[in-house]
Amino acid sequence: MKKKFIMFLLSAMILALGVVSVNANEVPIMLDGEHIDVVGVIVDDRTLVPARGIVESLGGTIEWNSELRQVSIDGADGIHILLTIDSADAIVNDATVELDVPAQIIDGSTMIPVRFVAENLGVNVDFVGGAVIITTVQTQINQPQVAQVPPPTQQIEIPPIAQTSVGTIISVPNQARRNEVLTLTFQGEPNTQYTLDIVSAANNPLTADGLGSTISDSNGIASWTWLVGGRTGAGTQRLTISGDGIIVTHNLVIIVD
Repeated sequence: MKKKFIMFLLSAMILALGVVSVNANEVPIMLDGEHIDVVGVIVDDRTLVPARGIVESLGGTIEWNSELRQVSIDGADGIHILLTIDSADAIVNDATVELDVPAQIIDGSTMIPVRFVAENLGVNVDFVGGAVIITTVQTQINQPQVAQVPPPTQQIEIPPIAQTSVGTIISVPNQARRNEVLTLTFQGEPNTQYTLDIVSAANNPLTADGLGSTISDSNGIASWTWLVGGRTGAGTQRLTISGDGIIVTHNLVIIVD
């Protein structure tokens, strides 16, 4: 309910700012509640945005190789993304990931998939009222601290429970492959129900044995173990833990070899 209310407020902000696309195919971009001078377009039901504008707005750096027709993006914490024009194969920290829609040249501008790039740079992306809503901070209700997600290929390791705040992910993978068994461990309140939901890169809810609701133990520790399906698609999945007025999210990159 609280997340719906936040989305409602963001929609109201878009209308208040008068963000109206001149072209029905154009998509305005909001970054942390403010409209930025970057406009996306819809291609095959996916939103593409000008490469330099969105990357620099998110604090990253970008280089263009005209000979190879490649966009090279560097973000915080060592994140590196390589996109090739008209190629469905992207590279994230040396791992190949398949795109729904490739980067491409439109009217002389290099356009890249906003959700794929933004989420791999560690920010959240939603679509509200016909606009792309980007938030650079994970949402956590009633808790001022959130888990810091290191680059893919690393594992979060938090100090012992006595030093860990309530509402913190203790350990979780940042990338995985098909048929791999994963475990997420979370520090919450003792003897409290928490739910783990996963949404695929295609924005579809996922189900698997081990997901759903569980009760934390007397130390407040809750954990989930599940198997990545053999037909799971490549891309970034959104993991959301909720319960006791807390919402914590984490991005998981699925790699298909």
